[in-house]
Amino acid sequence: MFTMMNAARLSIGLQGPAVAERAFQQAHRYALTRQQGRAPGPDSDQLPIIWHPDVARMLLSMRTSLTAARLLLYTAGRYRDLARYSDDPEKRSFAQSLLDLLTPVAKSWATDIGFSAVSTGLQIFGGAGYLEETGMAQHLRDLRIASIYEGTNGIQAVDLVMRKLIRDGGLAMRSLLDMMCSAVDHVSDSVDGERYRVLRSALAILHESTEQVIAGAARSPEQALAVASSYLEMAGLTAGGWLMVRRAELAKTRYPALVDQLEAEGDFFAIEHLSRVEGLARPVAAERHVVAVALGQC
Repeated sequence: MFTMMNAARLSIGLQGPAVAERAFQQAHRYALTRQQGRAPGPDSDQLPIIWHPDVARMLLSMRTSLTAARLLLYTAGRYRDLARYSDDPEKRSFAQSLLDLLTPVAKSWATDIGFSAVSTGLQIFGGAGYLEETGMAQHLRDLRIASIYEGTNGIQAVDLVMRKLIRDGGLAMRSLLDMMCSAVDHVSDSVDGERYRVLRSALAILHESTEQVIAGAARSPEQALAVASSYLEMAGLTAGGWLMVRRAELAKTRYPALVDQLEAEGDFFAIEHLSRVEGLARPVAAERHVVAVALGQC
């Protein structure tokens, strides 16, 4: 049953960037044609709204976040193939451990990211986004169920912390952290790229938070359960940042014409999304989570 469910969870996760990609294409096309506002200066023409910095930011946020989510799902799919078909038993076992770890993260984070991106796309349309003819409201309704299908995202967070992280004492997560750290270990601090600096910080925070969750669960399972969703989001953001960095690095030898664009997208994702890991570390590090306090007052 769980073999079937885990495969379904990755399929549901893929709905996040899939629907969000359609929403991005529609919002981008609309922003190129919708005239509103003028450039500075007398007798200037009206501008398409894509020239408004905040609209450009929203479009880039959609594009980079759904790309990171798609990369995470592809990575989980790769480990699923290795776990099934590798000729090396050790590689199969290692791939299975990473697949087990990444499945709840990929399902939850990708659907949450997708829904957020579609909501941003509707915002770009403004009031027109609520008209059924644009399709944006339909995308929002269609994708909302993905956070509920095949185990709600809250259940996925519990699965990540209690069954995947604590059961093996953090072994699989430490292996994943070692892999992600390899993306920045060979890069000098002088490299001009926010993606490296922010990723290095996020990796350190995720490593510390992992140890805190494991130690906290030993004292009180309720504490670990209360911070599970924050920890899952932290893991998703960090893995997404790592894959955006890796994407730009691979392009240097395979698609050199795209390097500048992919590096810029990696920097934007780091600044706009990955930097939020620092804030997510606060509830994870709290000795007594606010949920436990509030429940005590009920």
